[in-house]
Amino acid sequence: MEAFIGRWAIERDIRNAINNGKKPKLQKLLKKKLFKIKSRVLKEALAKKDPVVTPIIRGVCEHLGLACISLRHIFDPECIILGGGVIEACGDFIIPIVQKVLEKDKFFRRMRACKVKKSLLGDDAILLGGVALARQSEAKRA
Repeated sequence: MEAFIGRWAIERDIRNAINNGKKPKLQKLLKKKLFKIKSRVLKEALAKKDPVVTPIIRGVCEHLGLACISLRHIFDPECIILGGGVIEACGDFIIPIVQKVLEKDKFFRRMRACKVKKSLLGDDAILLGGVALARQSEAKRA
């Protein structure tokens, strides 16, 4: 999934578009520094309806939606929580599109709904999850 939806993949796709002659508004925001594109810059580009960034992020949403469908087929969760820097910055754009892709899945049409939500923990989710797991493990030993 990282090859299609991670920030590195988004950066790669933006650089490829620029190399192919497309002119994003994002380039002005970055002052031509395309080696690392921060999530907040992606958010600004989406707010400005950047003609390069917006379709790339929409593609990310489609891939992420399909990944959520796979997770739903395997686990049938009531809710899928997405996190990370890009979701934290651009979640208001991404989450509704991912939810629509998930709802298009014909296999689960008659099943209960599965909501897609943005993590409240942001980039700290992995760290806090690791701490919670360690505490759980320690409590079992005691």
